[in-house]
Amino acid sequence: MIVRSLLLTIVFVILTAVSLFNTSFADSVRWFDFSDSATEKFRVATTTIPIYSQDVQFRNSRNWYMLKNYALGNHYIIEMVRHHESGENWTQKFTVEGFRKLALKEPPFERILTELTGANEVECADAPILDVFDVKTLSSYPMQDAIFTCGNITKHGVSQGYGKVAYYMAVIGKEDVYLFYKTQLLEPFDTDTTPIHKGNVEGFIGEFMPIRLLDH
Repeated sequence: MIVRSLLLTIVFVILTAVSLFNTSFADSVRWFDFSDSATEKFRVATTTIPIYSQDVQFRNSRNWYMLKNYALGNHYIIEMVRHHESGENWTQKFTVEGFRKLALKEPPFERILTELTGANEVECADAPILDVFDVKTLSSYPMQDAIFTCGNITKHGVSQGYGKVAYYMAVIGKEDVYLFYKTQLLEPFDTDTTPIHKGNVEGFIGEFMPIRLLDH
């Protein structure tokens, strides 16, 4: 029941986060030109926030601001959007979630990430794609990452008619589970030519890296 509660919470956050945007597809594609020099200029500060048993640390660009930063019971959420956007009108969003004590239950990575795909199926015209990578480590803790791709959203309110890509990092910390992800809305696209893939995903999330889990 606890694991299912986590998955439903993640589903709710993701499905309620999408809205209209005015950026053209050409403008959006430029965000996927991730040379080191282009990424490096955005690295201006480091943010450290205590979330339950550990501190979460990530790079904080001047082009983003914090929309949400609060805990509700056993669920903590941070949301950031670009400065010219808002919670009701965004094209890119960076989210951090913490789930208290869930690491002690050892939830399987695959189930968490697969549930994310299942949730997005209801809004995707074609079968969404979840490309799950091998388990690795983040700050010495087990981490599994994945790329989500939906070429055309058809069943989710004001975002209908757009495409969505997202990169997820699920981390099992000392006591808690942490989920880091960046989402971007785009003009509809063919999933055979998805804008992000294993070869450029580090650039997609790059302005927030490195992401770390630290002891208090």
